[in-house]
Amino acid sequence: MPSKFVECYDKYIDFCYEIFDRILLKGYIPLVQRENGMVYFLREFRGMKCISTEALKNLTKGFIQRVEKYAEENSIPVVTVKRGESKLGIAERYDTGGEGVVCIIKSKEYGSSFSSYEPKKAKDKNYRMICRALSKVNHYYFYIRDEEVGGLNYIKICSYFPFNVEIYVNGHNWLEMQLKRKGIGYVKEDNCILEVDDVSALQRMCSRLNDDPLWGFADRWIYKFVPILGREREAGYYYRYFIAQVEYSHNIVVKDSRILDVLFQNMIDQFRRIGKPDSISQIFERRIRSNYRGVFQSNIHMEREHPCIKSWYKKCYVKQYNKKGKILRTETCINNTYDIGIKKSIINLGYIGKVSHGINRRYLDSQVGIEDRFLARHNLAELSKTEQTGDKRITRDTDRRRKDNGGH
Repeated sequence: MPSKFVECYDKYIDFCYEIFDRILLKGYIPLVQRENGMVYFLREFRGMKCISTEALKNLTKGFIQRVEKYAEENSIPVVTVKRGESKLGIAERYDTGGEGVVCIIKSKEYGSSFSSYEPKKAKDKNYRMICRALSKVNHYYFYIRDEEVGGLNYIKICSYFPFNVEIYVNGHNWLEMQLKRKGIGYVKEDNCILEVDDVSALQRMCSRLNDDPLWGFADRWIYKFVPILGREREAGYYYRYFIAQVEYSHNIVVKDSRILDVLFQNMIDQFRRIGKPDSISQIFERRIRSNYRGVFQSNIHMEREHPCIKSWYKKCYVKQYNKKGKILRTETCINNTYDIGIKKSIINLGYIGKVSHGINRRYLDSQVGIEDRFLARHNLAELSKTEQTGDKRITRDTDRRRKDNGGH
Protein backbone atom coordinates (compact mmCIF):
# COMPACT_ATOMS: atom_id res chain seq x y z
CA MET A 1 0.00 0.00 0.00
CA PRO A 2 1.53 3.37 -1.02
CA SER A 3 2.30 6.02 1.57
CA LYS A 4 0.14 9.12 2.02
CA PHE A 5 2.87 11.15 0.34
CA VAL A 6 2.82 8.97 -2.79
CA GLU A 7 -0.99 9.02 -2.89
CA CYS A 8 -1.02 12.80 -2.52
CA TYR A 9 1.45 13.44 -5.37
CA ASP A 10 0.72 10.41 -7.55
CA LYS A 11 -0.06 12.51 -10.61
CA TYR A 12 3.54 13.79 -10.60
CA ILE A 13 5.13 10.36 -9.97
CA ASP A 14 6.19 7.81 -12.58
CA PHE A 15 6.94 4.89 -10.23
CA CYS A 16 8.47 4.06 -6.82
CA TYR A 17 10.70 1.34 -5.46
CA GLU A 18 12.46 0.58 -2.16
CA ILE A 19 15.71 -1.32 -1.68
CA PHE A 20 18.78 -1.64 0.50
CA ASP A 21 21.44 0.61 -0.95
CA ARG A 22 24.78 0.57 0.87
CA ILE A 23 25.38 -2.50 3.07
CA LEU A 24 28.57 -2.71 5.13
CA LEU A 25 29.30 -5.88 7.12
CA LYS A 26 32.03 -6.96 9.52
CA GLY A 27 33.11 -10.60 9.53
CA TYR A 28 34.80 -12.52 12.33
CA ILE A 29 35.58 -16.07 13.38
CA PRO A 30 34.15 -15.76 16.92
CA LEU A 31 36.06 -18.70 18.44
CA VAL A 32 39.46 -17.07 17.83
CA GLN A 33 38.68 -13.48 18.87
CA ARG A 34 40.01 -14.01 22.41
CA GLU A 35 43.48 -15.04 23.50
CA ASN A 36 42.55 -18.46 24.94
CA GLY A 37 40.46 -19.39 21.89
CA MET A 38 43.24 -18.36 19.54
CA VAL A 39 45.84 -20.41 21.48
CA TYR A 40 43.59 -23.50 21.49
CA PHE A 41 42.98 -23.25 17.73
CA LEU A 42 46.66 -22.91 16.80
CA ARG A 43 47.73 -25.73 19.08
CA GLU A 44 44.95 -28.23 18.33
CA PHE A 45 44.42 -27.57 14.63
CA ARG A 46 47.77 -26.19 13.48
CA GLY A 47 50.05 -28.16 15.81
CA MET A 48 51.92 -25.11 17.14
CA LYS A 49 53.63 -25.85 20.45
CA CYS A 50 55.07 -22.37 20.75
CA ILE A 51 52.96 -19.44 19.57
CA SER A 52 55.83 -17.05 19.07
CA THR A 53 56.05 -13.81 17.11
CA GLU A 54 57.68 -15.76 14.32
CA ALA A 55 54.79 -18.24 14.24
CA LEU A 56 52.26 -15.41 13.92
CA LYS A 57 54.33 -13.85 11.12
CA ASN A 58 54.24 -17.16 9.27
CA LEU A 59 50.44 -17.08 9.33
CA THR A 60 50.56 -13.67 7.65
CA LYS A 61 53.12 -14.90 5.11
CA GLY A 62 50.89 -17.86 4.28
CA PHE A 63 47.93 -15.57 3.64
CA ILE A 64 49.97 -13.19 1.44
CA GLN A 65 51.42 -16.09 -0.58
CA ARG A 66 47.92 -17.43 -1.12
CA VAL A 67 46.73 -14.03 -2.39
CA GLU A 68 49.74 -13.49 -4.65
CA LYS A 69 49.40 -16.99 -6.12
CA TYR A 70 45.72 -16.42 -6.91
CA ALA A 71 46.52 -13.03 -8.48
CA GLU A 72 49.30 -14.51 -10.63
CA GLU A 73 47.25 -17.50 -11.81
CA ASN A 74 44.30 -15.29 -12.77
CA SER A 75 46.27 -12.28 -14.10
CA ILE A 76 44.79 -9.95 -11.50
CA PRO A 77 46.64 -6.68 -10.83
CA VAL A 78 47.79 -6.02 -7.24
CA VAL A 79 48.01 -2.29 -6.55
CA THR A 80 49.31 -0.41 -3.50
CA VAL A 81 47.06 2.57 -2.87
CA LYS A 82 48.61 5.97 -2.30
CA ARG A 83 47.43 8.36 0.37
CA GLY A 84 44.31 10.24 -0.74
CA GLU A 85 43.77 7.99 -3.76
CA SER A 86 40.30 6.55 -4.36
CA LYS A 87 40.20 2.76 -4.14
CA LEU A 88 36.99 2.63 -6.15
CA GLY A 89 38.61 4.85 -8.79
CA ILE A 90 41.50 2.38 -9.08
CA ALA A 91 39.09 -0.57 -9.37
CA GLU A 92 37.10 1.19 -12.09
CA ARG A 93 40.28 1.64 -14.17
CA TYR A 94 40.83 -2.12 -14.21
CA ASP A 95 37.17 -3.09 -14.61
CA THR A 96 36.45 -4.79 -17.92
CA GLY A 97 32.91 -5.86 -17.01
CA GLY A 98 33.74 -9.55 -16.65
CA GLU A 99 32.88 -11.61 -13.56
CA GLY A 100 35.51 -12.30 -10.92
CA VAL A 101 38.11 -10.31 -9.02
CA VAL A 102 38.75 -7.06 -10.91
CA CYS A 103 41.81 -6.02 -8.91
CA ILE A 104 43.42 -6.37 -5.48
CA ILE A 105 44.31 -3.18 -3.63
CA LYS A 106 46.79 -3.16 -0.75
CA SER A 107 46.33 -0.50 1.93
CA LYS A 108 47.96 0.10 5.33
CA GLU A 109 45.25 0.54 7.96
CA TYR A 110 44.72 -0.10 11.64
CA GLY A 111 43.54 -3.63 12.36
CA SER A 112 43.01 -5.95 15.31
CA SER A 113 45.47 -8.80 15.77
CA PHE A 114 47.52 -10.58 18.46
CA SER A 115 51.02 -10.02 19.80
CA SER A 116 53.25 -12.57 21.49
CA TYR A 117 56.13 -12.07 23.91
CA GLU A 118 58.23 -14.26 26.21
CA PRO A 119 57.99 -13.57 29.97
CA LYS A 120 61.30 -12.89 31.71
CA LYS A 121 61.03 -15.75 34.20
CA ALA A 122 59.27 -18.41 32.14
CA LYS A 123 60.25 -21.98 33.04
CA ASP A 124 58.79 -23.47 29.88
CA LYS A 125 60.69 -22.33 26.79
CA ASN A 126 57.51 -22.66 24.70
CA TYR A 127 55.44 -20.48 27.03
CA ARG A 128 54.34 -17.13 25.58
CA MET A 129 52.10 -14.31 26.74
CA ILE A 130 49.43 -13.48 24.16
CA CYS A 131 47.50 -10.22 24.10
CA ARG A 132 45.29 -8.30 21.69
CA ALA A 133 46.94 -5.56 19.66
CA LEU A 134 45.81 -2.73 17.40
CA SER A 135 48.44 -2.24 14.73
CA LYS A 136 48.78 -0.52 11.38
CA VAL A 137 49.04 -3.45 9.00
CA ASN A 138 48.36 -4.29 5.36
CA HIS A 139 44.74 -4.89 4.40
CA TYR A 140 43.76 -6.36 1.04
CA TYR A 141 40.72 -5.05 -0.84
CA PHE A 142 39.28 -7.51 -3.36
CA TYR A 143 37.04 -5.64 -5.79
CA ILE A 144 34.70 -8.20 -7.29
CA ARG A 145 32.06 -8.51 -9.98
CA ASP A 146 30.04 -11.41 -8.64
CA GLU A 147 27.56 -13.64 -10.48
CA GLU A 148 24.95 -13.05 -7.76
CA VAL A 149 25.44 -9.54 -6.31
CA GLY A 150 26.97 -7.82 -9.34
CA GLY A 151 29.72 -5.24 -8.97
CA LEU A 152 31.75 -3.40 -8.06
CA ASN A 153 31.56 -4.65 -4.47
CA TYR A 154 34.54 -5.39 -2.26
CA ILE A 155 35.81 -7.66 0.49
CA LYS A 156 38.58 -6.31 2.73
CA ILE A 157 40.74 -8.81 4.62
CA CYS A 158 43.27 -8.00 7.33
CA SER A 159 46.57 -9.78 6.60
CA TYR A 160 47.15 -10.58 10.30
CA PHE A 161 45.52 -13.45 12.17
CA PRO A 162 42.56 -13.81 12.94
CA PHE A 163 41.97 -12.33 9.44
CA ASN A 164 38.95 -10.16 10.26
CA VAL A 165 37.05 -8.97 7.20
CA GLU A 166 34.80 -6.19 5.94
CA ILE A 167 32.25 -6.70 3.17
CA TYR A 168 30.64 -3.98 1.08
CA VAL A 169 27.64 -4.69 -1.16
CA ASN A 170 25.52 -2.19 -3.04
CA GLY A 171 21.88 -3.24 -3.31
CA HIS A 172 21.48 -1.50 -6.67
CA ASN A 173 24.30 -3.67 -8.08
CA TRP A 174 22.38 -6.76 -6.95
CA LEU A 175 19.14 -5.38 -8.41
CA GLU A 176 20.80 -4.72 -11.76
CA MET A 177 21.95 -8.35 -11.94
CA GLN A 178 18.40 -9.59 -11.30
CA LEU A 179 16.97 -7.37 -14.04
CA LYS A 180 19.58 -8.62 -16.51
CA ARG A 181 18.85 -12.25 -15.64
CA LYS A 182 15.12 -11.76 -16.23
CA GLY A 183 15.74 -9.86 -19.45
CA ILE A 184 13.83 -6.80 -18.23
CA GLY A 185 14.79 -3.54 -19.92
CA TYR A 186 15.90 -0.70 -17.67
CA VAL A 187 17.88 2.52 -17.48
CA LYS A 188 20.29 2.83 -14.54
CA GLU A 189 22.27 5.96 -13.84
CA ASP A 190 24.20 7.19 -10.80
CA ASN A 191 23.11 4.29 -8.59
CA CYS A 192 19.37 4.51 -9.27
CA ILE A 193 16.83 3.00 -11.66
CA LEU A 194 15.35 5.75 -13.83
CA GLU A 195 13.14 3.60 -16.05
CA VAL A 196 12.08 -0.03 -16.18
CA ASP A 197 9.86 -2.05 -18.52
CA ASP A 198 8.14 -3.98 -15.72
CA VAL A 199 7.56 -1.93 -12.55
CA SER A 200 5.82 -4.78 -10.68
CA ALA A 201 8.73 -7.16 -11.32
CA LEU A 202 11.17 -4.49 -10.13
CA GLN A 203 9.30 -4.05 -6.85
CA ARG A 204 9.11 -7.84 -6.30
CA MET A 205 12.84 -8.16 -6.84
CA CYS A 206 13.58 -5.39 -4.34
CA SER A 207 11.59 -7.22 -1.65
CA ARG A 208 13.69 -10.38 -2.13
CA LEU A 209 17.04 -8.86 -1.16
CA ASN A 210 17.88 -10.41 2.23
CA ASP A 211 20.87 -11.97 3.99
CA ASP A 212 21.09 -15.07 1.74
CA PRO A 213 22.93 -13.50 -1.24
CA LEU A 214 25.24 -11.67 1.19
CA TRP A 215 26.20 -14.89 3.00
CA GLY A 216 26.78 -16.53 -0.39
CA PHE A 217 28.91 -13.68 -1.70
CA ALA A 218 31.10 -13.52 1.43
CA ASP A 219 31.63 -17.28 1.79
CA ARG A 220 32.18 -17.78 -1.92
CA TRP A 221 35.20 -15.44 -1.96
CA ILE A 222 36.67 -15.19 1.54
CA TYR A 223 37.64 -18.85 1.79
CA LYS A 224 39.57 -18.59 -1.48
CA PHE A 225 42.10 -16.42 0.34
CA VAL A 226 41.85 -17.05 4.09
CA PRO A 227 43.58 -20.33 5.04
CA ILE A 228 40.74 -21.86 7.08
CA LEU A 229 40.42 -25.53 6.13
CA GLY A 230 37.22 -27.52 5.68
CA ARG A 231 37.71 -29.61 8.84
CA GLU A 232 38.30 -26.43 10.82
CA ARG A 233 35.06 -24.95 9.55
CA GLU A 234 33.22 -28.14 10.49
CA ALA A 235 34.56 -27.70 14.03
CA GLY A 236 32.97 -24.24 14.23
CA TYR A 237 35.82 -22.05 12.98
CA TYR A 238 33.92 -20.18 10.29
CA TYR A 239 32.99 -16.57 9.62
CA ARG A 240 29.90 -14.94 11.01
CA TYR A 241 28.78 -11.57 9.69
CA PHE A 242 27.47 -8.52 11.50
CA ILE A 243 25.93 -5.27 10.27
CA ALA A 244 28.19 -2.24 10.59
CA GLN A 245 26.11 0.11 8.44
CA VAL A 246 23.07 -0.23 6.23
CA GLU A 247 21.15 2.23 4.08
CA TYR A 248 17.57 1.56 3.00
CA SER A 249 16.26 3.87 0.29
CA HIS A 250 12.78 4.85 -0.85
CA ASN A 251 13.01 6.13 -4.43
CA ILE A 252 10.33 8.21 -6.13
CA VAL A 253 10.93 8.62 -9.85
CA VAL A 254 9.18 11.79 -11.02
CA LYS A 255 7.73 12.50 -14.44
CA ASP A 256 9.68 15.70 -14.98
CA SER A 257 12.77 17.12 -13.31
CA ARG A 258 11.22 20.57 -12.93
CA ILE A 259 8.42 19.12 -10.82
CA LEU A 260 10.94 17.66 -8.40
CA ASP A 261 12.98 20.87 -8.26
CA VAL A 262 9.94 22.84 -7.12
CA LEU A 263 8.67 20.12 -4.75
CA PHE A 264 12.00 19.59 -3.03
CA GLN A 265 12.67 23.32 -2.69
CA ASN A 266 9.42 23.62 -0.77
CA MET A 267 10.39 20.61 1.37
CA ILE A 268 13.52 22.49 2.36
CA ASP A 269 11.41 25.50 3.30
CA GLN A 270 9.15 23.32 5.46
CA PHE A 271 11.73 20.96 6.97
CA ARG A 272 12.08 22.69 10.37
CA ARG A 273 8.95 21.07 11.77
CA ILE A 274 10.49 17.59 11.23
CA GLY A 275 13.29 18.31 13.72
CA LYS A 276 11.05 18.66 16.77
CA PRO A 277 11.49 15.96 19.45
CA ASP A 278 7.94 14.65 19.11
CA SER A 279 8.34 14.36 15.31
CA ILE A 280 11.64 12.46 15.56
CA SER A 281 10.14 10.19 18.21
CA GLN A 282 7.22 9.34 15.92
CA ILE A 283 9.35 8.86 12.80
CA PHE A 284 11.81 6.45 14.47
CA GLU A 285 9.13 5.00 16.80
CA ARG A 286 11.51 5.41 19.73
CA ARG A 287 10.61 7.03 23.04
CA ILE A 288 12.74 10.05 23.90
CA ARG A 289 13.61 9.73 27.59
CA SER A 290 15.14 12.28 29.94
CA ASN A 291 18.45 10.36 29.99
CA TYR A 292 18.75 10.39 26.18
CA ARG A 293 22.35 10.66 24.97
CA GLY A 294 23.38 11.22 21.40
CA VAL A 295 22.82 13.44 18.39
CA PHE A 296 19.29 14.78 18.10
CA GLN A 297 18.79 17.29 15.32
CA SER A 298 17.61 18.05 11.81
CA ASN A 299 19.64 20.14 9.44
CA ILE A 300 20.32 20.96 5.82
CA HIS A 301 23.78 20.45 4.42
CA MET A 302 25.36 20.25 0.99
CA GLU A 303 26.09 16.79 -0.37
CA ARG A 304 27.85 16.64 -3.73
CA GLU A 305 26.88 20.25 -4.34
CA HIS A 306 23.19 19.53 -3.70
CA PRO A 307 21.13 20.33 -0.58
CA CYS A 308 20.20 17.37 1.63
CA ILE A 309 17.74 17.27 4.54
CA LYS A 310 19.05 15.10 7.38
CA SER A 311 17.35 14.17 10.67
CA TRP A 312 19.29 12.33 13.41
CA TYR A 313 18.34 9.92 16.15
CA LYS A 314 21.45 8.80 18.10
CA LYS A 315 23.78 7.33 15.43
CA CYS A 316 20.97 6.75 12.91
CA TYR A 317 19.56 9.29 10.53
CA VAL A 318 17.15 9.82 7.66
CA LYS A 319 18.33 11.88 4.73
CA GLN A 320 16.29 13.17 1.84
CA TYR A 321 17.57 14.71 -1.35
CA ASN A 322 16.84 15.51 -4.95
CA LYS A 323 18.99 13.12 -6.95
CA LYS A 324 19.91 15.21 -9.98
CA GLY A 325 16.31 16.24 -10.64
CA LYS A 326 15.27 12.67 -11.41
CA ILE A 327 14.52 10.95 -8.10
CA LEU A 328 13.34 12.04 -4.69
CA ARG A 329 15.30 9.70 -2.44
CA THR A 330 14.48 9.20 1.23
CA GLU A 331 17.10 7.05 2.90
CA THR A 332 17.38 5.63 6.40
CA CYS A 333 20.97 5.00 7.50
CA ILE A 334 21.53 2.69 10.47
CA ASN A 335 25.05 3.00 11.91
CA ASN A 336 24.26 1.11 15.11
CA THR A 337 21.41 -1.40 15.01
CA TYR A 338 21.09 -1.32 18.80
CA ASP A 339 19.78 2.26 18.49
CA ILE A 340 16.60 0.84 16.94
CA GLY A 341 16.49 -2.19 19.24
CA ILE A 342 17.89 -4.81 16.84
CA LYS A 343 20.96 -7.05 17.20
CA LYS A 344 23.81 -6.78 14.70
CA SER A 345 23.71 -10.29 13.19
CA ILE A 346 23.19 -10.36 9.43
CA ILE A 347 20.19 -12.65 9.90
CA ASN A 348 18.28 -9.57 11.14
CA LEU A 349 18.69 -7.76 7.81
CA GLY A 350 15.10 -8.45 6.75
CA TYR A 351 13.73 -7.03 9.99
CA ILE A 352 15.96 -3.96 9.65
CA GLY A 353 14.45 -3.48 6.18
CA LYS A 354 10.92 -3.50 7.65
CA VAL A 355 11.86 -0.99 10.35
CA SER A 356 13.65 1.26 7.83
CA HIS A 357 10.66 1.05 5.49
CA GLY A 358 8.46 2.36 8.29
CA ILE A 359 10.88 5.19 9.10
CA ASN A 360 11.07 6.30 5.45
CA ARG A 361 7.30 6.14 5.11
CA ARG A 362 6.63 8.20 8.24
CA TYR A 363 9.27 10.73 7.19
CA LEU A 364 7.56 11.21 3.84
CA ASP A 365 4.07 11.30 5.37
CA SER A 366 5.18 14.07 7.74
CA GLN A 367 5.67 16.23 4.62
CA VAL A 368 2.25 15.72 3.06
CA GLY A 369 1.30 19.29 4.06
CA ILE A 370 3.16 20.65 1.04
CA GLU A 371 0.29 21.85 -1.08
CA ASP A 372 -0.30 21.48 -4.79
CA ARG A 373 -0.38 25.23 -5.28
CA PHE A 374 3.43 25.28 -5.14
CA LEU A 375 3.47 23.01 -8.18
CA ALA A 376 0.49 24.56 -9.96
CA ARG A 377 2.15 27.96 -9.70
CA HIS A 378 4.82 26.73 -12.08
CA ASN A 379 2.32 25.37 -14.67
CA LEU A 380 3.80 21.89 -14.57
CA ALA A 381 0.61 19.88 -15.01
CA GLU A 382 1.16 19.41 -18.74
CA LEU A 383 4.67 18.08 -18.15
CA SER A 384 3.39 15.21 -16.00
CA LYS A 385 1.43 13.49 -18.80
CA THR A 386 2.50 9.91 -19.49
CA GLU A 387 1.91 7.21 -22.02
CA GLN A 388 1.16 3.77 -20.57
CA THR A 389 1.76 0.47 -22.34
CA GLY A 390 0.95 -2.56 -20.20
CA ASP A 391 3.06 -2.26 -17.07
CA LYS A 392 5.54 0.06 -18.71
CA ARG A 393 5.25 3.77 -18.01
CA ILE A 394 7.14 6.20 -20.23
CA THR A 395 7.24 9.93 -19.62
CA ARG A 396 8.42 12.51 -22.09
CA ASP A 397 11.38 13.29 -19.85
CA THR A 398 12.46 9.70 -19.11
CA ASP A 399 11.95 8.64 -22.72
CA ARG A 400 14.42 11.34 -23.73
CA ARG A 401 16.89 10.12 -21.06
CA ARG A 402 16.61 6.55 -22.35
CA LYS A 403 17.62 7.68 -25.84
CA ASP A 404 20.53 9.67 -24.39
CA ASN A 405 21.78 6.66 -22.35
CA GLY A 406 21.27 4.01 -24.98
CA GLY A 407 18.95 1.94 -22.75
CA HIS A 408 19.46 -1.72 -21.81
